[in-house]
Formats: sequence, C-alpha cells, structure tokens
Amino acid sequence: MLEALAAALLVGVINTLADYISVELKLQAKPIYVFARIVLTCCCIAGIVGARARQLMMGTMGGLMIGAFVSAVYYLLAPSAETMALVLAWLIFWVSFSMLAALLQGGTIVAGLLQGVAAAALSAVFFYTIPTVWPAPASSDPNIWREMVKWSVAFLPGLVILFWREPGGATTSG
Repeated sequence: MLEALAAALLVGVINTLADYISVELKLQAKPIYVFARIVLTCCCIAGIVGARARQLMMGTMGGLMIGAFVSAVYYLLAPSAETMALVLAWLIFWVSFSMLAALLQGGTIVAGLLQGVAAAALSAVFFYTIPTVWPAPASSDPNIWREMVKWSVAFLPGLVILFWREPGGATTSG
C-alpha cells in the first residue's frame, strides 16, 4: 500500500500546485490547462501502475491515452450535462486505470471492471465529503499543506483499491 500512499501524495501535490498556479495566472478552467492537468495526473498514476508491472513506459503511455480520453469525454459532455460529464469522466478515469493494471499485470477484464467501479465509487464518496477541495480563488492566506492533504485524501481510497493486490495477482504470505 506504499504505492497508493505515494501516488495519493503525488496527485495531491500536482492538484494543489495546479490550483494555485491557476489562481496566480488567472487560468480559470481554460480547456488546454485542464487537459494538461488531467494528462499529467494520469501519466503519474499510470506510471506507477506500469512500474509495478515492470513496464514503466507502457504505463506512462497508457496514462497519456487515459488522460486524453477522460478530458475528451468531459469536454464533449460538459456543455449539456456538466454533473453527468464529471461523474462519467470520474468513472472512466478509475476503470481505465484498473483495466491498464489488468492488462500490464495479467488480470481479468471482469476483475478490472469491478475494481475500477469500486475505486470510482469509494474515491467519489471521499471527494464529495471533503469540504471545499477546490480552494477559494482569492484566498489571502492559502494553506498549501491543507489543500495538498485534501487532494491526497480524495484520491487515496481509489488508489488503495487500484493497488490492492501485488502485481501479477501474487499474494503476500506470512
């Protein structure tokens, strides 16, 4: 589970820095900025998935594709149904990583789908129960550490589920 914690901290740092860079540069939610943020996050998570399977490059390239696909789904659906677009993008995000892990580590499609849905559901619960994950735009005294913890905690449950098993389906024995 060390990988899940490391990945959660990495995702927390990426999103916290992206939030504050966005505020400082007044980027708001410009599509190219959001695309870059999503792709960077996906490449990092997929890189860890790939590293666990000793296929870092395949994992990272998978992350590029996942990030591009998640961004496209969100931006195609957001104008007509923003909440539904976010829910579907979130589900695709987690299912894609679990399917990538299944592909690289030798898992089954059904197990990958179930794992992805569970990761999406549990991390969504944490994401929506943490008050104000996104910081106020013009905070006079931002607490960057608190924001990083919020982002990390929001992603941690999904990452724990994603990294639950040892690579290759091996289990640890006592």
